[in-house]
Amino acid sequence: MITFSLKTLREALAGLRVLKPARQTLPALRCVRVVGNSDSVRLDVATPDEHLLFEGAGHSDDIATGKVLVPWETLDGVARSADAGSDIAIEPFPQPTIRCLSGGAPVILPFRGEPPGDFPAVPTPAGRPPVGLPSAVLASMVEAADCASTESNRYLINGVFVEKHAVVATDGRQLYARNSLDLPLPDEGLVFPLSGVPAVIGKTAGGTLLFTTWKHDTSPVARLASGPWMWTTRLIPGKYLNWRQVIPKPDGYKAHLRISDEDAARLRTVLPRLPGFRDKHSPVCLTIREEGAFLNPPPHLPQVRVELGRSRVIRVPEGEDIGDVQFDANYLLGALRRGFRDLHVCDDVTPVVMRDGHRVNIWTPNRPRVGPPPAKTSATPSAAPAPEPKAADLPDAEPASPQAASTNENKNATGANPAASTTRNESTTMVAIAQPRIGNSTGTPGIVAAAPQKTHVTAAPEAQASGVDAAQQSIQRARDLLRELNGTLGNLQVFIRESVRQQKALERDHETLKKNIRALRTVEV
Repeated sequence: MITFSLKTLREALAGLRVLKPARQTLPALRCVRVVGNSDSVRLDVATPDEHLLFEGAGHSDDIATGKVLVPWETLDGVARSADAGSDIAIEPFPQPTIRCLSGGAPVILPFRGEPPGDFPAVPTPAGRPPVGLPSAVLASMVEAADCASTESNRYLINGVFVEKHAVVATDGRQLYARNSLDLPLPDEGLVFPLSGVPAVIGKTAGGTLLFTTWKHDTSPVARLASGPWMWTTRLIPGKYLNWRQVIPKPDGYKAHLRISDEDAARLRTVLPRLPGFRDKHSPVCLTIREEGAFLNPPPHLPQVRVELGRSRVIRVPEGEDIGDVQFDANYLLGALRRGFRDLHVCDDVTPVVMRDGHRVNIWTPNRPRVGPPPAKTSATPSAAPAPEPKAADLPDAEPASPQAASTNENKNATGANPAASTTRNESTTMVAIAQPRIGNSTGTPGIVAAAPQKTHVTAAPEAQASGVDAAQQSIQRARDLLRELNGTLGNLQVFIRESVRQQKALERDHETLKKNIRALRTVEV
């Protein structure tokens, strides 16, 4: 008979649950193997690629027969219903049974266990000695796992890459890296599959992990052990991508925003409620100015402005407006959840960077932008003459946006000084001679100095609009209509589901009422 406490059972099942044994296909993998020793008990589960073992206090009367496979549902039900502080006793032979106290009364629960020999053999390191790793690696692996890819056709990045000096994960649009480590690992590094086990081990890990890696049947295998837990897993074979070449240098970033803890906590609540959050890529626009920063949905959605009033703008480009940067709101939420606070922005094409000591989290803006492209903007031309640019410096210079002339008229009507200020409304800013940014046909154009002759703004005639631009506008209008139709259909689907639920509730109430009426008819007055 194998005996252990209910506390030991609950602690073990809380961690073993992450491998989801109840969802496995093989009968033996849907069981928990319980092995009793003279002074301890081991409970472990396995999948085709992973094995997780918990060792706690307990004992077995007969070590030779102290091994049994108990169905997960049976053992989980006992952990939920047994009295607190009671002991659990498992009798493997002749009829497998579990004995416990429930509601103050003894309970004997027979179960049908699988043969212990059907449980898969666990790979062993064949005498290879373990090495020590700092337990902080587990926390980095948990943080990195949120940025790993889950697409089945991107097998190599469906995991967390651990090398001598860094822990890295990416899904192709965002990347997390924790560097400045010094780990005794192979030069080529290791790719761990995505798993919830590192979070389980990290809760009880001490200062050091025992780590071992070897090859089992030509497949790389690793083992991590700490406290009562031991995790054995197959690694993902292959050479990981060169992640260092995609980390941008911080020198070229124009804007720096330090998000306060108060604003970070508020964003975790507000962002999921913004219009468009449930759309593809969850678009949100960030604008950083000297007076402050704010977030808002793309222009084609209902506008809600989220001010970051308690955050601090550390740096913005002087005399230059970088416009808004649109990206996936989930990336910002994930970075804030991982503790990042310093955000760096360059433009609407360059990746957004958040740094925190030895950690970095980067993600790409939405390209192409979700919704209509932003209006082209530039600063008001200065009255002071400037040297005439050479022809080679303006290879693709284009005229200003059609709104420029009307904007100048509005500006002069208000008495603003065009040489000293810049007028800007919610949709447009006056433009001078503008040069498009290389590789970005929809972003904000750059600014080119005016010629020494009299400063003026040339508006491009509408007749010069090309057929391609008209076609793109038509396509965008069709997309907006489809988006509105999709939202209407979604609301209609929710309404239909709610109507069906209410109808079923009314039918149940009607049946109950009929039963009560029939029961009343049988009552003698």
